[in-house]
Amino acid sequence: MRGLRPNWYLLVAVVSWGLNFVAVKEVYRQLDPPQLGLLRYLAMWGELVLICIWRKESLRLPREDGLKLLYLGFVSMGVYMVVFLEGMHGSGATEGAILFQLSPVFTAILAVALGQERFSPASMAGTLVAFAGTVLVVYSPSAASQNKPAANLVVILAASLWAYCVTIMRPLLARHSPLRVLTLSMAGGLPVMLAYGLVPSLHENWGAVSSYTWLLIFHVAAISGVLAFLCFYRGVQDIGASAASLYQFLTPVSAMIFAMAIEKEAPTLYQLGGLCIVLVGVGYASRARTLANAADTANGANGRIGEWVNEEGETRTVNS
Repeated sequence: MRGLRPNWYLLVAVVSWGLNFVAVKEVYRQLDPPQLGLLRYLAMWGELVLICIWRKESLRLPREDGLKLLYLGFVSMGVYMVVFLEGMHGSGATEGAILFQLSPVFTAILAVALGQERFSPASMAGTLVAFAGTVLVVYSPSAASQNKPAANLVVILAASLWAYCVTIMRPLLARHSPLRVLTLSMAGGLPVMLAYGLVPSLHENWGAVSSYTWLLIFHVAAISGVLAFLCFYRGVQDIGASAASLYQFLTPVSAMIFAMAIEKEAPTLYQLGGLCIVLVGVGYASRARTLANAADTANGANGRIGEWVNEEGETRTVNS
């Protein structure tokens, strides 16, 4: 019976990420992407530093990985975030959540290209199926004229950028905890976010921002941006990365439900059909990828991304 129980840490994570797509769209009613991006970035960085101090995690850049961490932050906390926010400015909440499910597919392709994993024909077949599903989503008519194909393509670009971030993050997770990697990499994104959002933020009338919008900003920065990631990492520790990845398929479903409840945005048949095809393709590709890596795991080759020792002296392992 224990194996049938849901992992509440992972459920909190995927529900928070689903709501994040809708929250971002709601915040855009009062703020533009640059203002939201810079505010989210600064709030996240402050929260992560406080958590590191509480957890007694070192805030000093390691000499051997300092530049790599800053580069990771430049891409993940800077370039990726700008592309994602701009894409969501034109894409619908449901469409954005569905299209972002391509991120694991891009991760698998890049992992093979970089030699981190071996090629799996079955995984590639699932990838092609997932891409076919995105066609329905990208060109889905929206009754509210909110969904723009060009913006959807930008969201797909954001998904590919995040996949690239995951591949360059993996070697760092072999030597440092996820919390430390996330916190120390934030500094790398500072130049991008300042260039993107400082001037618009200085000219923003913050006093006119409603309490409802501030509540959503709190979710985007604190809940989705920090708590959800910590819950996801805890879930990975509890049940392993392969099982945890299955929970991510609930994110677009969660986003669709929140879009219906908050924005009164009913999914179209194109969206529902595209969602099913994308999830089938990503699910099949992920399963094939797991089976391909299982052979390496048995030989002790790629059974884990890495491990680190926490402040209590316990060894923690991240599975691939």
